[in-house]
Amino acid sequence: MFNIKYSIGIRDVIAVNQDSLGIQGFQYAVKDSVENWFKPLQNGEWAMCFLNRSTKPQTVAFKWKEQEIVDTLFSRKLDAKNTVYRIRDLWTKKDLGTTKKDIQKTVPAHDILMVSLSVIK
Repeated sequence: MFNIKYSIGIRDVIAVNQDSLGIQGFQYAVKDSVENWFKPLQNGEWAMCFLNRSTKPQTVAFKWKEQEIVDTLFSRKLDAKNTVYRIRDLWTKKDLGTTKKDIQKTVPAHDILMVSLSVIK
């Protein structure tokens, strides 16, 4: 059966994959069967994904001010210490706040949390 909500939500995820900058994502960290990935996008934006490979839900937390996210291959840096980004869940299309506040979410088993990070000007 066709799921219209899934179809609409997936457009934003496909847009990350098809971003005109053409830079691949990279694995940033792994903890408790949860992988953390980042991908630089055009216009200084980023995508971030928590991939839960566990058979149990996992709570993920990310402290923006304590992390340095650098794509050394393409010389890109997500600088949340000096730049504020808006965080948007790409599946639910809901804003999750900004990088001024740490993020903490529960990711269901074998599921993902995928967000976009847009610079607030």
